[in-house]
Amino acid sequence: MKKNIFLTFFVLISFASLGQQKSVITGKITNPQAGISEIKFKYLYDFRNFRKNADAKIYKVDEKGNFKIEENLSELVFVQFEYGDWGNTLLLEPGANATMSFDSKSKDKDKLYKINGRGAVGCQFLEAIFYSDTTISKSKDFSKAFTKIDELGKQAQEGLNTKYSKVLSSAAITHLKEELYYFTYLTKLQLITKDRENINQIYSGKAPEYVVEFIKDLPFKDAKLNNFGFYLLYNNGLHLRFALEQEDYNVRQYNVINKVLPPVLAEKESVSVINRLIENGDFLIADKLIKDLSQRFPASDNQKSFDEKIAETKKLLFNLAPGKNAPAFILKNLNGKEVSLSDFKDKVIYLDFWASWCGPCRGEMPYAKRIKEKYKDNKDVVFLYVSIDEKEDAWKKGIEENKIEGVHLISNGFFSDVPKKYMVNGIPRYYLIGKGGEIISNEAPRPSSEEQLTTMIDKALKN
Repeated sequence: MKKNIFLTFFVLISFASLGQQKSVITGKITNPQAGISEIKFKYLYDFRNFRKNADAKIYKVDEKGNFKIEENLSELVFVQFEYGDWGNTLLLEPGANATMSFDSKSKDKDKLYKINGRGAVGCQFLEAIFYSDTTISKSKDFSKAFTKIDELGKQAQEGLNTKYSKVLSSAAITHLKEELYYFTYLTKLQLITKDRENINQIYSGKAPEYVVEFIKDLPFKDAKLNNFGFYLLYNNGLHLRFALEQEDYNVRQYNVINKVLPPVLAEKESVSVINRLIENGDFLIADKLIKDLSQRFPASDNQKSFDEKIAETKKLLFNLAPGKNAPAFILKNLNGKEVSLSDFKDKVIYLDFWASWCGPCRGEMPYAKRIKEKYKDNKDVVFLYVSIDEKEDAWKKGIEENKIEGVHLISNGFFSDVPKKYMVNGIPRYYLIGKGGEIISNEAPRPSSEEQLTTMIDKALKN
């Protein structure tokens, strides 16, 4: 396992352009790992532009453990640095000139590596908030824990004013202070959401008032997009903000998004909500929100893409209407053998789209077992499970753990061919297909609706 120090918490961030300057880190590795002769150096996700992670650059390590990294930078960045099973996140400024040394066999985190010089530091300075007091994560008294988190944030601020002010520019120090502001909120959010019971209270409207007020006050609206702390709040806290409103889920999301997010993010997320409504065939609600979006952002032109998506969705819906032939497909079973839908000609097929990680899907399995028991002697009924798992091991483990009997196929994700053909935008999703290959229902009852489902199957068997 990598000795990653705060590795998962940072992305590429930047502020005003400083012009291209060469940044250099020369280093020495003590006790080089056998067979490892390179360092991976990677710029991470750019939140402002919604870019994916960049490919890692490779720097060679010689037989004595020496290496040299040279990068032309115009802005402050956070980068992922990996050597064998060791990794860390570094902050690097344009014009940095630093040396780095580490012992790959050291078990002492504080002695594992050292950086000297200007313009480059590791990111341990933020660990004070997350890791210095393990009792915080166990606390049930949120108000006291919140006070402690604020104290740790102040301590980290003081560290920036003393230790790091000697090696970083004033612009970098200012930016990191802003990050600390958001990370104190994030730590409190993690504390609240660590216990599933707390999340259930929020969604059911039973959360303590100070928790509700905390969620309402999460600093979304005035955020700067180059703050990664904001990015984490955005990804981890926005759904809780949705939960405080009492409207249709998609409309609720749309309204909250435009209430709490900066305009550039609000437009992007609003488009996603509308596209999801279109994909689900909710054209009336989608049309209402499209009109509202055009008024909020008159300079943007999303109408063409919406029109194209509506036309595409209507075509899919037409092809999936009861009486239409079920779309043909070929997928692999548990043994890697290709299985076609046409292999089950002249049989009634109960088609279940599911995944091993889907709680509601697993929750239906005991009911499905009862229904299969009723038809165990009827060879004209097939229970066909198409998983959207992307990992075969997880798929097979899910089948074994849940003891799911039937025909099992895997389709490798929501965006693979079969879920797209069948408009599977959420799971579980059920279809009932007749003996002639025609769709009887594109929204078949769940196994837990036993009477309704068995009545439908019995009728299909008679036709």
